[in-house]
Amino acid sequence: VRFTADHDGVYRIGLRDLNGGSVDDPRFDYRLVIQPQQPDFQVLAWTQQHAADDDKKIDRAAIVLRPSATLPLMIDVLRRGGFDGEVCVTARSLPPGVRAEPCCIGAGQSEGVLLLTAADDAAAHCGPVEIVGEAAIDGKQQQRVAQEAVLTNSTANVEQTRPTARLARRMMLAVAAHESAPAQVRVGEDDNSAGVTLQTSVGGNLSVPLKY
Repeated sequence: VRFTADHDGVYRIGLRDLNGGSVDDPRFDYRLVIQPQQPDFQVLAWTQQHAADDDKKIDRAAIVLRPSATLPLMIDVLRRGGFDGEVCVTARSLPPGVRAEPCCIGAGQSEGVLLLTAADDAAAHCGPVEIVGEAAIDGKQQQRVAQEAVLTNSTANVEQTRPTARLARRMMLAVAAHESAPAQVRVGEDDNSAGVTLQTSVGGNLSVPLKY
């Protein structure tokens, strides 16, 4: 909450719980911090899977890659203290055969997707990986290591009920080298279409060829 006093005086602050009340109970701990505005940000990374019959059904998903497969990693930027700049997210400590293109979340935006892709010959692996967000704050580059948000339950309709999550101590990435993806969809009409740039105008239509 940001507040700017328009003149000197005595101000009263009221605290209420999420139910809109103030219960006089010593078991409830209310904490209030008042400080000058300090622009900052935090990065969260998490995965999810949609049900085959309904894309509104969301369930937990591990960060596991199969050869030639791509896994979307959902990125959330929590902005604080009036920070409104661009945040570029990259992956570090990736094993051989796994790559990730940087994801830039524009000014004022809070969501993005980082794509992790395993090569055809990616070796089996299981180990920690770092997702890092970088942004300019007051003219200086600042980096924040993302925390992984692990879904603790599924939801039948994500538009009505948001799934709950917990923060993991560190993020783990696995490559299942001996498993094949149940299905693969690639952009392009043939294997030589990789890296081709598709462009359109604002409000225009774009036809994207897919290969199954």
